[in-house]
Amino acid sequence: MTIFLYGASGSGKSTLGKELAHALNLDFLDLDAQIEIDMDDSITNTIATQGEEFFRDAETAA
Repeated sequence: MTIFLYGASGSGKSTLGKELAHALNLDFLDLDAQIEIDMDDSITNTIATQGEEFFRDAETAA
């Protein structure tokens, strides 16, 4: 089973996702955290140095 949560920044997606995954005995993946691992950089710095379009492309590819 795959569940996607999306919404505005700071709306509680990660908090809800972790709780939901725990309740349903599923793995939880935070896309932003995974992108930071893959890029070996913070999202803030990636956007500052590479641009938002670069980040959005990476986000789509993930």
